Amino acid sequence: MELYSIFIWVGFALLFLLGELSMPGTFFLLSFAVGSLSAGLIAALDGELVGQLVGFLAVSAVGLVGTFLYFRKKSNHKRDQTYLLTIDAFVGKKALVISLLPLQPAGYVVIEGQTWLARWQTKMNIEVGMQVEIMALSGCHLVVQPIRQSTENS
Repeated sequence: MELYSIFIWVGFALLFLLGELSMPGTFFLLSFAVGSLSAGLIAALDGELVGQLVGFLAVSAVGLVGTFLYFRKKSNHKRDQTYLLTIDAFVGKKALVISLLPLQPAGYVVIEGQTWLARWQTKMNIEVGMQVEIMALSGCHLVVQPIRQSTENS
């Protein structure tokens, strides 16, 4: 058993652990630290250098794949499909006007608890408290028009 090779692998493991501590939340270098410790164990059991390298690479690869699969599963589990936005996510829905911008056909509306800048599609008077329908999403603002009231006498 060559004692210096054990210390080299343990030294690598400590370096990887220090690197992991400097990048919290990634768990990327932790796999290499465990791989280094396994290579050190193989060195302590009088394993050849090739065996040490194979042990390091195999354990590190398993750790990386396991970490990737764990975090992918965890991130997919927490994703709520109702908050995924596409360009057409709000089109056709109703919003409430909460404020107007002076001298502009625009204001702020609330839809599903989110405040958005909106521009009026028509020249009609729009007031605070009025319900509007979302016609399109243009850049960072919604294009809206007032909802026609069905209470008119025919």
